[in-house]
Amino acid sequence: MIYESRFEEDEFFVAVPGQITEHVAKTVRRWEAIRRTENQRGLSLISRPQLGLAWPIYRWTSGEELSKALAAADGPWPMPGGDFVRWARRTADLLHQMGTAARFIGTESSNKLADAAFDAVDAIRRGVVADV
Repeated sequence: MIYESRFEEDEFFVAVPGQITEHVAKTVRRWEAIRRTENQRGLSLISRPQLGLAWPIYRWTSGEELSKALAAADGPWPMPGGDFVRWARRTADLLHQMGTAARFIGTESSNKLADAAFDAVDAIRRGVVADV
């Protein structure tokens, strides 16, 4: 939702077993549906999801050290540490906004979404990402 590679990455996401692959596939399918609707209305507003941050941030939030999370970035180059920290902080900020909005709605399902968003923020904001 917020990641934009500095490089032309097209598809540097390597499918790995487990939930991350399922969630990435759902995200891409949702993008395709939105894109079809835009095309039907003569619009072109949303760009294809760039997946270069998905696997490194997943590994980071799973507790791996930064060097291992950066090594997980696919493509012909490693992801620079500063780029990862910047995108991780932006991701945490967006998740916090989503959690706050969901909590404001106050339904059972929106409260579950808020809890998940705030848990994700906590998992991201550690180590060098939490340092100011």
